[in-house]
Amino acid sequence: MMSGMTRLHPVWPPLLLVAGPSTGCGLVPGLTGHHVYDVTSEAMLPTLKVGTTVTAKTVDGYAPKMGDVVAVRTPDNWSFGGGVVLTRVIGVPGSTLRCCDDDGRVQLNGKFLDEPYIARSSGYRSFGPVTVPPGRIWTMGDNRDASIDSRSFQRSLGDGTIPAENVVAIISSN
Repeated sequence: MMSGMTRLHPVWPPLLLVAGPSTGCGLVPGLTGHHVYDVTSEAMLPTLKVGTTVTAKTVDGYAPKMGDVVAVRTPDNWSFGGGVVLTRVIGVPGSTLRCCDDDGRVQLNGKFLDEPYIARSSGYRSFGPVTVPPGRIWTMGDNRDASIDSRSFQRSLGDGTIPAENVVAIISSN
């Protein structure tokens, strides 16, 4: 190195949690193919606890899988459109869903789902039947009483489904 030159070292930017008031989570763009989310909502209890931080693998060209816990960019026509929320994929393209029986169980393609991951609900928001169109997903939070998800936008903004391309990361896969 020549005298008088400053040697430059790569500097990794500090992690910054950006929690928007309507996103339900914070987002840190990852440099290693991962995002870090600060859980600020009760929508995914008991699976994701408020105040915890989760790491999710970035996806490009997400292939929907029932049961995946994902970070999804909400559609622009949702009240907090463009925000990122953590949610669970309940319906994949071609599946038909409806809710609920007397025990609050969701029906998928005529069979009741076994959902050991959900918080017990005090009430049920009925929906459906809804058939998930190609290239889209139906999502629901694990804490159904506190989650704003596909059910919330079924009647006022179309069918409540989300483009699968809006999934930006997978937190866990079943």
